[in-house]
Amino acid sequence: GVTLHEVTEGWPMGVQLAVSNLYRNGDLQGLISSVTGDVRRYFVDSVIASQPVDIVHLLVRIADLELIHPDLCATLLGREDIKPALKELQNNTPLFTHSEGSEWMRLHALARDILSERLAMLPRSERVLLSKRASSWYASQGLYEDAAQQSFLAGDVEDAIALISNNTYEMTIHGKSNAVLSWYNRLPNKQLEEHAAFWGPVGWALAMSDRNAQAEQFVSKILDQEGITETERFEAHLIQLTAAAFADQIDRVESTLDKWPTPPDTARPGNLPIYFISRAFVELYKGNPDKARQELALIADLSELDVYSPVSFGLRDYALGTSYLWEGRNAIAAQTLQPALIKAEMKLGRHNPVTCMLATSLATALWGSGQNDEPCALLAGRLPVLVKYGLPDSILQAFTTLASIADESGRQDKALDL
Repeated sequence: GVTLHEVTEGWPMGVQLAVSNLYRNGDLQGLISSVTGDVRRYFVDSVIASQPVDIVHLLVRIADLELIHPDLCATLLGREDIKPALKELQNNTPLFTHSEGSEWMRLHALARDILSERLAMLPRSERVLLSKRASSWYASQGLYEDAAQQSFLAGDVEDAIALISNNTYEMTIHGKSNAVLSWYNRLPNKQLEEHAAFWGPVGWALAMSDRNAQAEQFVSKILDQEGITETERFEAHLIQLTAAAFADQIDRVESTLDKWPTPPDTARPGNLPIYFISRAFVELYKGNPDKARQELALIADLSELDVYSPVSFGLRDYALGTSYLWEGRNAIAAQTLQPALIKAEMKLGRHNPVTCMLATSLATALWGSGQNDEPCALLAGRLPVLVKYGLPDSILQAFTTLASIADESGRQDKALDL
């Protein structure tokens, strides 16, 4: 569900409104919806309504932008003089969130919702023009995902696909499979059929989810292409075996790997870690954690500059930690997993599937080492992600660890439910 932090985005006044609401009503269950209403009213009555007409004019027209920059706003409105006013809004209102020392900013989610309602009332022709200008500006900055979103809003689906195709591989290796799936879900099948650059990233995103069976159609599309290269065939098989791993079909993982005793010389460097990780998991399931670690060690021989991806290296650390867990070496597993989790949270975010799997293994290791408090905190809010996007073993680990904690605490009823 939505958390209080997500509603307030860490905004102190939002937290104050939440505390005030809880004190006034004493309704913990209805707190989120009540706070959402309170924060929304605050934005409408106290922030947006107090702005000059030309500032509201600007705010409404940037409501559909995910990433906002003063130069982009000047381009949209054709007014360089808007920049100082934007800076003042950034410094003196809760409308924007931004990083210290950066000109990039985002609208607060609830403010954006309110302003988007007003944007929708503008003439369609004006909205299309704004989106086209924004798309061109984002593309000029190399921000193809944002550019594609604006082209899509402008109704130019072909341009949106062309732009997003420039970025889907990068999105995949940086753990943005949900964004890839979002594009897959909204684009017409006809356009997807015509853009082969989309097939691999969509296949990867589906493979690493509870929709893993659907990855096979994209594997087939890649393999059925005329003049398919060895590089493409190798990647298609990696997608296929990844889908099998997420479906808990380790025999299919092994049979697919048998086609590639060694990776081809032409393989994409970023695919090599996945190959060795897959071989490591096969060894684990055969009961050979030592051999699994030998496979993982081969990743260290690769050029990290060429092959690094926070997703694949996070999965490597997960496999390494799991190899120690399977031997009952909880302390070594924890030593391996703690720095890996910190790095994954920094690179991918708390709720990325790989981060959640690392947190699960660490929670299991700490619980096995006799630490009773931290495992619950590590797993907090992560179960829904694991159930949808986790490897079967990580899901089992999470529920087994939580059940053990509940049983140890005398909550046998909760343990049985888990």
